[in-house]
Amino acid sequence: MSDKLEKLDLRVLGANCDAVESIEPLAMSDFDVREVPWREKRLLFHEPLKLTPELTASRQHVILKDDALHIHVIAPTREDLQAELHEQIGVLWSEYALEADENLSDAARALKMRLRSAINEEHAGIPQDQGQI
Repeated sequence: MSDKLEKLDLRVLGANCDAVESIEPLAMSDFDVREVPWREKRLLFHEPLKLTPELTASRQHVILKDDALHIHVIAPTREDLQAELHEQIGVLWSEYALEADENLSDAARALKMRLRSAINEEHAGIPQDQGQI
């Protein structure tokens, strides 16, 4: 078995844990994040954000993290992991990148600058210049 396929992904039907639809290896390839849909916007990375999945110690969940952008998500499947990742990036954008500087601590302002230098916001098909703070 490939070293990129390390965990089995169990797809359960409904609440009955005895009804397994299929058992498939979980792909452990990198996530290359270029775009995140968020509310009526799209968050576009200037350079793709590359995240390498890791299994938890119990091998039951997959983790993605990026310390510089304060990303840390965990989920049982790749699909759930991507949804959690998009949600966390959107929340970070809303809570830090769009917040007024006077409402943020020094560390939060530094995170805001990192987010705004990595991401451009597009609304209704019209890019907004997020490079200027």
